[in-house]
Amino acid sequence: MTYEVTVSGTSVSVSVSGSSFAVSVSQLGSGAPSLADITDWPSEVSAAEVGYLDGVTSPIQEQLEAKAASSHTHTLSDVTDAGAMAALAEATADQVRALANSALGITTRRARDAAALITPSGSANWTPDWEAFVSADWSVTANRTLGNPTNVIPGTTRVVKIRSSSSTARTISWGSNFKGNIPTATVTDSAFLFVTLTAISSTEIVVSHLEYT
Repeated sequence: MTYEVTVSGTSVSVSVSGSSFAVSVSQLGSGAPSLADITDWPSEVSAAEVGYLDGVTSPIQEQLEAKAASSHTHTLSDVTDAGAMAALAEATADQVRALANSALGITTRRARDAAALITPSGSANWTPDWEAFVSADWSVTANRTLGNPTNVIPGTTRVVKIRSSSSTARTISWGSNFKGNIPTATVTDSAFLFVTLTAISSTEIVVSHLEYT
């Protein structure tokens, strides 16, 4: 095997056993060459980017493909660093209605349970516990009073359908904390009141209503 090296200006020609290739380096011998000295180096690749390859010991594409797939599923038990979120207990329906000041998880089933219609007894006056219902169907057996609600949460709303348990007309009286469009119409088993109660404060409940049959 024979070697022949020819230097001419800034070109170096190397011939090995009759096969030759050329390397062109500007200012040959004046210092260390740069990427710009390599005539066929892609211009969009910088020296800094080449430096990122430091420490690579195997093909990069194979390493990427060995990582997790771009689309995959984890269960909650796979999560090890979710902090307090991982320990959230499910809120009860009562806690959802009460807007409990606690770190609790509200699920769709508990939201549904919290919104379930309640049916207060119509055999006595009713003092609503604001935290115990969202919507109610109150069928009264005599003239009744809707008392001032307890545990009121300002900024929230409740709705009540009021009707009589028979064809006998019944009158509804209202507690002093109810304000606004308070209905005076009587109710029967075919003439109803649909009442919306909006809490401005614990002692100011604004009333609006619809009469329907």
